[in-house]
Amino acid sequence: MHFSRVTDQRQGHSTYRYANQLVRVNEALISLIWCALVGGIVTGALASHLHVADGALTYTSGVLTVVCAVVTMRRSFRIELQIDKERIYVRNYWRDFDFPWTEVLRVGMGTALQGIAFQPAILFVLVGDRKVRAKSAPYRRDNQGEILQRIRSIAPHDVDFPSSTAGTGAAP
Repeated sequence: MHFSRVTDQRQGHSTYRYANQLVRVNEALISLIWCALVGGIVTGALASHLHVADGALTYTSGVLTVVCAVVTMRRSFRIELQIDKERIYVRNYWRDFDFPWTEVLRVGMGTALQGIAFQPAILFVLVGDRKVRAKSAPYRRDNQGEILQRIRSIAPHDVDFPSSTAGTGAAP
């Protein structure tokens, strides 16, 4: 587990960045499997429907499958969490979330869908019961507790960190 610190000289404060490489690789493999599966089905359907075993259409479908796999796998490597004393910035596979600590009520471990399986996620419960899940969470429970402790050390004192969720995978 690695939190790196980036100091902004102009604003004079530190931002902590957490990017879990295992999560990124796992998401890239899920992307590869989905693209290969869908691309294989489409290519097979085109070939059997048009009675073409090889040819330009099958080749084009295969090339598009590879391009799709490369693009979606590359996107997996954007998953990260950035935290400073004022804000949280979550970059997931598809969506980004940026919100101030003043909106955060609770922080704990939850789950998020990755591919077809639920994986651990850092859960931020915001005002209005809005939930933001950071997919950059570690898989191991002891590491989950460590990252929650690190986030707690940065968070304002009024943010709740339910002790029952520290490293258990349960949603607060």
